[in-house]
Amino acid sequence: MRNKKRLLRPIRRDQEDFRSATRSLIYFIVGMALIAGGLFMIFQNTKISLSLMSIFGYTPPTGVIILPLLIGVAMLFFNSRSILGWIITIFGIVSIVLGLIMSLRMSFGVITLYDGLIMFGMPFAGAGLVLKALAGNRSKRYDDYDIDV
Repeated sequence: MRNKKRLLRPIRRDQEDFRSATRSLIYFIVGMALIAGGLFMIFQNTKISLSLMSIFGYTPPTGVIILPLLIGVAMLFFNSRSILGWIITIFGIVSIVLGLIMSLRMSFGVITLYDGLIMFGMPFAGAGLVLKALAGNRSKRYDDYDIDV
């Protein structure tokens, strides 16, 4: 009887490992679906509007924002190996992009508390399932130890 248990132990472990891997795959797929569904709902209820380009409450004229870019491009046309021209051009591009990003205003539409809980709960529940699937079963079983009783 004792030797029979020892012979069946590897088969049981393989079956348990297969079940555990299948369960982890299901957790991962369901978790990713919950994350995707929750983010979709959040993105559907988010409104983005573009206000005037303001940097920390100050709205500079358009020429002031574009001027470094134009000066840098002119310097690069004069001498394409000019490091100062490249720096000024990159600064002009970065300032335009940052000005656009900083002028975006995001707001949420009016939703019920239930919708809000579902909308923000789904990504976190999905993240928990994905982490559970990736972490796997880390607990040791008594069968893993070769102790004869």
